[in-house]
Amino acid sequence: MVKKTLSIATYCWTIMKWTTIIYTCIAVLLLSAKANESSGQVNFDSKVLLKEETISLKASLKKISKQTGVDFAYNNQFMPLSKSITWTKETNDLGEALDRLTQVFDLEYRVVGKTLLLLPKEEASQGIVPQQVEIKRYTDADKQEDVIEGIIFNAETKEPIEGATVELVRLRLRTQTDAKGHFRMAVPVGKGERR
Repeated sequence: MVKKTLSIATYCWTIMKWTTIIYTCIAVLLLSAKANESSGQVNFDSKVLLKEETISLKASLKKISKQTGVDFAYNNQFMPLSKSITWTKETNDLGEALDRLTQVFDLEYRVVGKTLLLLPKEEASQGIVPQQVEIKRYTDADKQEDVIEGIIFNAETKEPIEGATVELVRLRLRTQTDAKGHFRMAVPVGKGERR
């Protein structure tokens, strides 16, 4: 009976580890696509207007993104999105707002183009980052589409990952990788551009 429990625990741990790797691959893939699209960097001096109120982390990120044009990438499974934060200062610089979020929710962030990858500190310190993500972005003039396609590989074995979800959060587009780890997403030309 003890051996069976131990093997179930080992199995659960393995599933959790692979889930973390897959979601991290997705985040890095999205950041790679966004970095290719982005012409600038994050301006930490951008002003953010957050009323003196208590709102969730998810609502805070939406407000900050809308006001600054900065996109956030994160793994829903490991982020405390429903936990609340009380904003006590109405106008903040983006840098101040990020400092407050990272302190309150025990997060770290990494900058890629105009996208911020948010990670729980313990996940960031483990260094779970895929070794290979191949991505290509181009415009198909005949179909008038911006195309993002690529392959997601397992970080340890370099084998393609089947069934990984790839999502462009801002555009609400989602697809999965095929048996060879390939994916393809098409967006009408101009739909993915910032206003």
